[in-house]
Amino acid sequence: MKYVTVYDAIKNDIVAGTYPPNSKIPHTKDLLKLYACSFTTLRHAITLLEREGILRGIPSKGTFVRTYTEPIKFKASEKRKPLLAFLGSAPFTTPQYDQMHRSIYKYMRDLGGKTHPILCGGKTIHDLVKEINSLEINMMITLEFYRKDLRKEIESLNIPVVHIDMLDVACRKPSINPNNVQGGALAFKKLYDIGHRNILFINNVSPFINDEDPAGKMRWLGFSQECKSIQNVRVHKETLLSEGAISEQQEMRGIEELFEKYHDFTGFVFGTGIPFSEVKTFLKNNPRIQTTRMDFVVFSLGEGPEMVNRKPVWFCKWDAKKMGEIAVKTLLDSSKSYPKAQYLPMFIEKNC
Repeated sequence: MKYVTVYDAIKNDIVAGTYPPNSKIPHTKDLLKLYACSFTTLRHAITLLEREGILRGIPSKGTFVRTYTEPIKFKASEKRKPLLAFLGSAPFTTPQYDQMHRSIYKYMRDLGGKTHPILCGGKTIHDLVKEINSLEINMMITLEFYRKDLRKEIESLNIPVVHIDMLDVACRKPSINPNNVQGGALAFKKLYDIGHRNILFINNVSPFINDEDPAGKMRWLGFSQECKSIQNVRVHKETLLSEGAISEQQEMRGIEELFEKYHDFTGFVFGTGIPFSEVKTFLKNNPRIQTTRMDFVVFSLGEGPEMVNRKPVWFCKWDAKKMGEIAVKTLLDSSKSYPKAQYLPMFIEKNC
């Protein structure tokens, strides 16, 4: 790609001292002539150099070379013991993260290796490379990376990588995902088998992407496919805006309107745990709504007892511990016998 050539040329000039530390690089018009490229190509190359921490843009002043001349590069660790970085976009506080990390930690410990959880947050690839170099990391697992740019840059490093995600993401390295479509079909079948003929599927807007939760979308796909051939059942899908996008008062009003609209529905499937938590709060504060005939299926790894009006809730789960174990096995598989995308089946159980 042309922008990679320009990126390399500018970086080489920085290393060679053409643009010294703290100096301002030439004006865009001069750079276009110097590197014989289009504005779009130049902008892309400059952006990559800024992400890597080599250049720094200062509004109204220009673009400057940072205080070091040699960019830090990834150094593949030659240590025999496996040293793994477990990379996440959000804090490792959910049941899924906790179960997965415990599984990975135990597996690595049994191998005589170590695991280092690393939160990526707003880090650039340059920040990340510095961190994994200092820890002498020689393999990585990413967990639910919403930053596609960083995922691609991680894949370009000379290091084994496996992605764990809630849905099948576009990536070049192996990935492990729960089978969301199969899980959606399972949720419908459970409610249908226990007698429900009016079933509502509820998804939410993901706060990370400001759009309908993509894992919930895949679960709805499996749900809707499973019920197509059945005549005596009514199914609908609704999407709830969560707190943060709207006020708590608006949120509760939206849920109230939902139960008014679907007053004769008795089966409810929640595409993620977020809308269920909000609906549960609403039902607790509105005892006039009769829940004795209702059953709930929630896609979540919640571990504790969960009840609505003393009635156990069904959970559609995936084995997070097994996902972590398979991720490490895939990283250590020198024969490359594992498929590029692996899907773990979901299962339903009550938390009571």
